This record gives sequence, structure tokens and C-alpha cells, in this order.
Amino acid sequence: RRLMFIVDYHNVVDRPLDAFDRRSLRVPVEEFRAEMRQLHDRFRPVPLETLLDMARQGHADPRTVAITFDDGYAGVW
Repeated sequence: RRLMFIVDYHNVVDRPLDAFDRRSLRVPVEEFRAEMRQLHDRFRPVPLETLLDMARQGHADPRTVAITFDDGYAGVW
């Protein structure tokens, strides 16, 4: 069985974070940009549906990653 990754965020914010923000999967804009660059350079980002289809078909690729947000906050846009 091969691994595949899903990275989940709650919100991207343009202000200093407090402890609650950190526990709530919120990240500052610049940190989010840096994380997206790292994921792009080291993995193969795909839509969540594609990642799930690959898993169902047994075509797992350990370099595949999907990024999700669990809410529709303005920071996500």
C-alpha cells in the first residue's frame, strides 16, 4: 500500500495569529505561499477528486498531494 497526502487548511489570514488560530489550521498569507511553493516543488498537486480516484484504482503515487479547505472564508479566495 502506498501513501498519498491530503493537506487541510481552515483559513488563510492577513493578520498575526494567536494560539487559537494555529490550532484551527489558520495560516498567514506569506506562510501559505511558502508552503504552496514547497508542495509544488516536492509533490504533484492534484484536485481532491483525482487523488481519490487514483486511490480507488490502486494507482497511489507518494508524490501526489491534494490541498483542501474546510470552510468558505474570504481568506480562502
